[in-house]
Amino acid sequence: MFDSHCHLTDGRFDDDRAAVLARARGAGVRGVVTVASDLDDARLARALADAEPDVWCTAGIHPHEAGSAPGDALERIREAALASRRVVAIGETGLDYHYDHSPRDVQRRLFRAQIELAGDLGLPFVVHARSADEDVMAALADAPDGAPFVLHCFS
Repeated sequence: MFDSHCHLTDGRFDDDRAAVLARARGAGVRGVVTVASDLDDARLARALADAEPDVWCTAGIHPHEAGSAPGDALERIREAALASRRVVAIGETGLDYHYDHSPRDVQRRLFRAQIELAGDLGLPFVVHARSADEDVMAALADAPDGAPFVLHCFS
Protein backbone atom coordinates (compact mmCIF):
# COMPACT_ATOMS: atom_id res chain seq x y z
CA MET A 1 0.00 0.00 0.00
CA PHE A 2 1.25 3.50 -0.88
CA ASP A 3 -0.23 6.83 0.24
CA SER A 4 0.12 9.18 -2.72
CA HIS A 5 -1.19 12.28 -0.93
CA CYS A 6 -0.69 13.30 2.67
CA HIS A 7 0.41 16.42 4.54
CA LEU A 8 2.86 15.14 7.13
CA THR A 9 4.44 18.58 7.52
CA ASP A 10 1.19 20.00 8.88
CA GLY A 11 1.87 21.50 12.31
CA ARG A 12 -0.76 19.24 13.85
CA PHE A 13 1.76 16.40 13.44
CA ASP A 14 4.66 18.19 15.12
CA ASP A 15 4.26 16.26 18.38
CA ASP A 16 3.70 12.80 16.92
CA ARG A 17 4.96 12.72 13.31
CA ALA A 18 7.28 9.79 14.05
CA ALA A 19 4.42 7.88 15.67
CA VAL A 20 2.15 8.61 12.69
CA LEU A 21 4.76 7.18 10.34
CA ALA A 22 5.27 4.17 12.61
CA ARG A 23 1.53 3.45 12.66
CA ALA A 24 1.38 3.75 8.87
CA ARG A 25 4.26 1.33 8.49
CA GLY A 26 2.61 -1.03 10.96
CA ALA A 27 -0.57 -0.94 8.88
CA GLY A 28 1.35 -1.98 5.77
CA VAL A 29 1.97 1.41 4.17
CA ARG A 30 5.24 1.03 2.25
CA GLY A 31 5.66 4.66 1.29
CA VAL A 32 4.06 8.10 1.28
CA VAL A 33 4.25 11.33 -0.67
CA THR A 34 3.90 14.35 1.56
CA VAL A 35 2.46 17.12 -0.57
CA ALA A 36 3.59 20.74 -0.20
CA SER A 37 1.24 23.71 -0.14
CA ASP A 38 3.78 26.55 -0.35
CA LEU A 39 7.51 27.17 -0.51
CA ASP A 40 8.13 26.85 3.24
CA ASP A 41 6.12 23.64 3.30
CA ALA A 42 8.14 22.32 0.36
CA ARG A 43 11.33 22.92 2.34
CA LEU A 44 9.91 21.04 5.35
CA ALA A 45 8.60 18.24 3.13
CA ARG A 46 11.99 17.80 1.51
CA ALA A 47 13.73 17.69 4.90
CA LEU A 48 11.32 14.98 6.03
CA ALA A 49 11.77 13.03 2.79
CA ASP A 50 15.54 13.29 3.09
CA ALA A 51 15.33 11.89 6.63
CA GLU A 52 12.86 9.04 6.04
CA PRO A 53 13.57 6.33 3.43
CA ASP A 54 9.88 5.69 2.71
CA VAL A 55 8.80 9.33 2.38
CA TRP A 56 8.91 11.34 -0.85
CA CYS A 57 7.63 14.85 -1.40
CA THR A 58 6.40 17.48 -3.83
CA ALA A 59 7.21 21.16 -4.32
CA GLY A 60 4.57 23.65 -5.37
CA ILE A 61 1.96 26.26 -4.50
CA HIS A 62 -1.57 25.24 -3.49
CA PRO A 63 -4.35 27.43 -4.94
CA HIS A 64 -5.15 28.71 -1.43
CA GLU A 65 -1.61 30.10 -1.24
CA ALA A 66 -1.37 31.39 -4.82
CA GLY A 67 -2.16 34.98 -3.85
CA SER A 68 0.77 35.15 -1.44
CA ALA A 69 3.31 33.38 -3.66
CA PRO A 70 6.44 35.47 -4.22
CA GLY A 71 7.42 36.62 -7.70
CA ASP A 72 10.23 34.07 -7.85
CA ALA A 73 8.02 31.15 -6.75
CA LEU A 74 8.42 29.16 -9.97
CA GLU A 75 12.19 29.45 -9.91
CA ARG A 76 12.24 28.37 -6.26
CA ILE A 77 9.99 25.39 -7.03
CA ARG A 78 12.33 24.47 -9.89
CA GLU A 79 15.36 24.71 -7.60
CA ALA A 80 13.67 22.55 -4.95
CA ALA A 81 12.75 19.90 -7.51
CA LEU A 82 16.24 19.79 -8.96
CA ALA A 83 17.94 19.73 -5.55
CA SER A 84 16.67 16.32 -4.49
CA ARG A 85 15.51 13.11 -6.13
CA ARG A 86 13.08 12.85 -3.20
CA VAL A 87 10.95 15.53 -4.90
CA VAL A 88 8.74 13.40 -7.15
CA ALA A 89 6.10 15.85 -8.38
CA ILE A 90 5.09 19.50 -8.68
CA GLY A 91 2.21 20.63 -6.52
CA GLU A 92 -0.11 20.68 -4.96
CA THR A 93 -1.37 23.05 -7.61
CA GLY A 94 -4.78 23.64 -9.15
CA LEU A 95 -7.87 25.76 -8.66
CA ASP A 96 -10.19 26.24 -5.69
CA TYR A 97 -13.21 28.41 -6.41
CA HIS A 98 -15.11 27.11 -3.39
CA TYR A 99 -13.04 28.94 -0.79
CA ASP A 100 -11.47 31.56 -3.09
CA HIS A 101 -8.57 32.24 -0.72
CA SER A 102 -6.62 33.62 -3.69
CA PRO A 103 -7.83 35.63 -6.69
CA ARG A 104 -9.00 33.31 -9.45
CA ASP A 105 -6.83 34.88 -12.14
CA VAL A 106 -3.76 34.37 -9.94
CA GLN A 107 -4.77 30.75 -9.28
CA ARG A 108 -5.22 30.10 -13.02
CA ARG A 109 -1.92 31.71 -13.96
CA LEU A 110 0.06 29.83 -11.30
CA PHE A 111 -1.69 26.52 -12.08
CA ARG A 112 -0.78 26.73 -15.76
CA ALA A 113 2.77 27.82 -14.93
CA GLN A 114 3.26 24.85 -12.58
CA ILE A 115 1.90 22.45 -15.22
CA GLU A 116 4.45 23.87 -17.66
CA LEU A 117 7.23 23.62 -15.08
CA ALA A 118 6.36 19.98 -14.38
CA GLY A 119 6.62 19.28 -18.10
CA ASP A 120 9.98 21.05 -18.32
CA LEU A 121 11.27 18.94 -15.43
CA GLY A 122 9.72 15.68 -16.60
CA LEU A 123 7.73 15.36 -13.38
CA PRO A 124 4.06 14.66 -12.74
CA PHE A 125 1.93 17.30 -11.05
CA VAL A 126 -0.68 17.05 -8.28
CA VAL A 127 -3.99 18.80 -9.01
CA HIS A 128 -6.38 20.20 -6.40
CA ALA A 129 -9.71 20.91 -8.12
CA ARG A 130 -12.61 22.29 -6.11
CA SER A 131 -15.66 23.95 -7.66
CA ALA A 132 -13.56 24.83 -10.71
CA ASP A 133 -14.20 21.89 -13.03
CA GLU A 134 -14.40 23.82 -16.31
CA ASP A 135 -11.22 25.84 -15.79
CA VAL A 136 -9.30 22.83 -14.45
CA MET A 137 -10.28 20.73 -17.46
CA ALA A 138 -9.30 23.56 -19.83
CA ALA A 139 -5.86 23.81 -18.24
CA LEU A 140 -5.41 20.04 -18.35
CA ALA A 141 -6.47 19.99 -22.01
CA ASP A 142 -3.64 22.43 -22.74
CA ALA A 143 -1.07 20.33 -20.86
CA PRO A 144 1.45 18.41 -22.96
CA ASP A 145 0.08 15.13 -24.30
CA GLY A 146 0.66 12.33 -21.85
CA ALA A 147 1.68 14.67 -19.03
CA PRO A 148 1.24 12.59 -15.87
CA PHE A 149 -0.79 14.02 -13.02
CA VAL A 150 -2.73 13.01 -9.92
CA LEU A 151 -6.21 14.50 -9.66
CA HIS A 152 -6.98 15.22 -6.01
CA CYS A 153 -10.09 16.79 -4.49
CA PHE A 154 -12.11 16.83 -7.72
CA SER A 155 -15.36 18.23 -6.40
